[in-house]
Amino acid sequence: MYDIGFQQACELARNNITPLGAEKIPVSGLSGRVCAREAIALIDYPSADSSLKDGYAVISRDIARADRQNPVLLQVVGTLGAGDPCTMSVSTGKTVRVLSGASIPEGAEAVLAEEFAEKRDGHIRALACSEQGRNILAKGSEVKEGEILVRTGEVFTPAKIGLIVAGGIQEAWVFRRPKVGLLATGNEVLLPGQPPETGKLFASNLALQDAWLRSWSISSVIEKAEDSFPGLKTALESIVDECDIILTSGGAWKGDRDLIVKVLDGLGWNMLFHRIRLGPGKAVALGFLQGKPVVCLPGGPPSNEAAFLLIALPLVLQLAGYTGSPYRRLTGILTEEVRGQKDWTQVVHCRAEKQDFSIRLVPLASTQRLRSMATADGLFLIPEGVEHISKGTLVEFICLNDQ
Repeated sequence: MYDIGFQQACELARNNITPLGAEKIPVSGLSGRVCAREAIALIDYPSADSSLKDGYAVISRDIARADRQNPVLLQVVGTLGAGDPCTMSVSTGKTVRVLSGASIPEGAEAVLAEEFAEKRDGHIRALACSEQGRNILAKGSEVKEGEILVRTGEVFTPAKIGLIVAGGIQEAWVFRRPKVGLLATGNEVLLPGQPPETGKLFASNLALQDAWLRSWSISSVIEKAEDSFPGLKTALESIVDECDIILTSGGAWKGDRDLIVKVLDGLGWNMLFHRIRLGPGKAVALGFLQGKPVVCLPGGPPSNEAAFLLIALPLVLQLAGYTGSPYRRLTGILTEEVRGQKDWTQVVHCRAEKQDFSIRLVPLASTQRLRSMATADGLFLIPEGVEHISKGTLVEFICLNDQ
């Protein structure tokens, strides 16, 4: 398919990508990962009835009528702290001192908070009642053995990790993170670390992509190839064996040296689409080589960034099991009119300025391409068919800067 709409391209991409296989990892590595198999509690939490407060384990009927005018005397027969083996019991007229987190001794029905007790020579005077269950965290009230704690597709947050550890889980299944091949094409391209040469450019596109991937803890392999059939063929054949997905930059349009799609055709890839109605960012192709996704991105920095953020990065994250948008989406009020194109979706960089309880969106000029990208807080889309959006309009934008 050629020259398709942006929304159609996104839908085709989403529908043809499935997450990679699962791996089992310790809880120390779970943060931010996507659950691949339900995490099921192995134990109850708490494992026994326990005290919520420092106080005294009592039989409720012993102190049912206790108050400051009519205190009830109870004998203290021992003390239990959190984690202590519970070998004591409570009978009528007796109590056990319990600290927060301690197991409730046999026979006790409630905990009288210590502020309602006065100590006296191995006894306490109970100054209030404490009905059955008061100040007791019941066994399994937080987590029950066999309960599903985290479902497939959910992201392990710190709080969810704490929950599964409480349920006795020390390892969990997550979707494997992909290794991404980043391939720069072009005779003029230098990789970071190479000495500068007049007339050549450093591969800023790859640096940007690698930085975004690292922000998601996804590793990459960076390569470059000159604009020739043999060079591109060799680079693609090498990188496809090592990586789960390939992102190429440059050479995806219709020029004399735009060879990447032709080389992929020669290698027998299964192309889904080539060129989308997105500006900047239209020189995009997506297909599969040896069953692995290959996304061909434009070479110009604004086009490359737009296509990477809107097409490629969501696909990489989908391989890792993530669903939905990878970006925070907010709304802001346009400070000036913006114009789009009748026959494509327009991408606009913007600066977001907080004003009282709203956000002002300042569109950025595209004359200084890399500088506009570096100073942008976000970007928004002017949909295909919309030729202008008026000043003062509330629009949704993708937040690229959480600061």
